[in-house]
Parts: sequence; C-alpha cells; structure tokens
Amino acid sequence: MYFGGLNHAHIKVSDVERSVKFYTEGFGMVVAESGFDGKLVTLTSPGIGDNLTVSQGVPSGLLDFTGDAEPGTSGGVDHIGFALKNVSDLDDAIEALVELGATLVCTLRPNKESAFLRDPDGYVIQI
Repeated sequence: MYFGGLNHAHIKVSDVERSVKFYTEGFGMVVAESGFDGKLVTLTSPGIGDNLTVSQGVPSGLLDFTGDAEPGTSGGVDHIGFALKNVSDLDDAIEALVELGATLVCTLRPNKESAFLRDPDGYVIQI
C-alpha cells in the first residue's frame, strides 16, 4: 500500500482568525503551523494526527482548485466529521459550538447520537 492515511482537508474561509478560534476552542485543535502571512493555517488534534488547513482567500503562491467559489460554498465538500470522546457530551458540544458561531442544522436522534451544524462560514460539521 502506498498511502498512510488522510493527510489533511483544506477549506477556504472568510476570516482565518475567526475560523482558528472556532476550531481550536470548539474542537480542541491546535495550530500546527501558519504560513503566507497568517492567511494559511494548519490545525491538528493533539495525539490524533489529523490536519485541517484553512485559508483566507487565495494567498499568492497557493494553488486554488475551487475557482471562484466563495468560503462556505461546498465545492463538492459535503461535511467534515469530528468524533466526540463521549456521546453523552453531545448537547454540551452543540451548545459550545453555537456559542462560537455555529448554527445547528439537525440531530439524528433518537436513531443516532449525532448532530450536524454549520461553522461560521457555512461548512457542515458532523459531531
């Protein structure tokens, strides 16, 4: 096998500082690195090895495969899934994310302890 797992997912955002705050405070991610004068930030979950990169606009020298797609438009991205450490924390997690600017779309109760929210740019997040 040539591959060792998912390296990262990348999304365009309208305000990189707001998005970094949302994903660090809401999901416990940390900034792994920052480039292009802070307009491209790589976030990771400590001890997990996942990466989410966010960019504000298209910094000079950065490849862009989304064309003129604005932040929050799917461009083929359906949702980004995050695992809860304990499903009994679902309601508290929803409340915390809404306080950080998310909008609750729906929950899958009673069949599954899961919820879908939109982040501040409109990307769908499943928890």
